[in-house]
Amino acid sequence: GGSGSNMAIYAVTDAGVLCMILREPKTITENNQIPEILWRMDKWVDLKLKGGGYCLSMTEEYLCIGGKKGKVRLFKPEVLEFVGNIPAFKSRDGGNPDAYGCAVAPDSKKVVTLYADRSIVVWDTSDPKGKEIVSLRTLHSHDNAITDIVH
Repeated sequence: GGSGSNMAIYAVTDAGVLCMILREPKTITENNQIPEILWRMDKWVDLKLKGGGYCLSMTEEYLCIGGKKGKVRLFKPEVLEFVGNIPAFKSRDGGNPDAYGCAVAPDSKKVVTLYADRSIVVWDTSDPKGKEIVSLRTLHSHDNAITDIVH
């Protein structure tokens, strides 16, 4: 995310920590040479996702992370402020399959998630702090694995 000298890289560790790594601004040295690009960890937050996260998706408004047992979290990307949880998806057998993919719509009003049981769910995220996040559409149990999603 970001552009120019403030470009950010987001990563999720196995311990479930979301990290924001920023590129240091370039400065000209005394002999007019540009030094190596330096990166630093700027912010981090415990996602409370045991086993880490499996997927990331981002718009200017939301950073979405999906993980074990269908847990999906929303954050504000620039400050890593928690925004809300997408409800844990219940499969037809009553379990909570892992969330393997997520995509935030460009207007941030919907999030699409992919689950290990081959289901796809479209969620209404138009106002995650003001009202409950609800599913708009669920497509259950595709014949083959779904490996990725792009919105």
